[in-house]
Amino acid sequence: MSILGCRFTFCTRKYFPAFFFSKSSAEISHLVKEFIDRSLATMLYLPVAEHLFASQEQNDIVLLLSSSPQFLVAAIGEALQIKFWQGTTYECDKEGRFNKISHIMEGEEKARFVKKWMKQLDIPLSSTIIYSDSSLDLPLLKIAGKPIAVVPGFRFKRFCRRQGWEIMS
Repeated sequence: MSILGCRFTFCTRKYFPAFFFSKSSAEISHLVKEFIDRSLATMLYLPVAEHLFASQEQNDIVLLLSSSPQFLVAAIGEALQIKFWQGTTYECDKEGRFNKISHIMEGEEKARFVKKWMKQLDIPLSSTIIYSDSSLDLPLLKIAGKPIAVVPGFRFKRFCRRQGWEIMS
């Protein structure tokens, strides 16, 4: 099973008021679709994309987790033909405008989500390959059968080396 961290991360608490609060979810979804159609291919990190496509060819279960908004994670998942995904959930008011963040998908939450999900599928955590580019995902990476750091920053890279984890740079 492969679990991918998404590189389209937004600092959810910081940017929600500026970019999404009171905006139409339908309008934002339309813009996200256009963005994904135009830009996703150029934004993918090729080594991780190759792992993703190989996993899909082998019929592995692939799960995409991100702190990015659910509507963005869903669009990326759909474009990459990933069936299972989860992101930060934004709620809408009765006019269909974003009004608050109801659930943030971050490190500890990602680890809890994966543990619960794997238990339901009766798949051991030792069979997981987890990719992430952020030290915020350490709780997730620590439960992986095979943690892989993707283009990590200097400190995160040093930490991963000390752990003996694979690094894709």
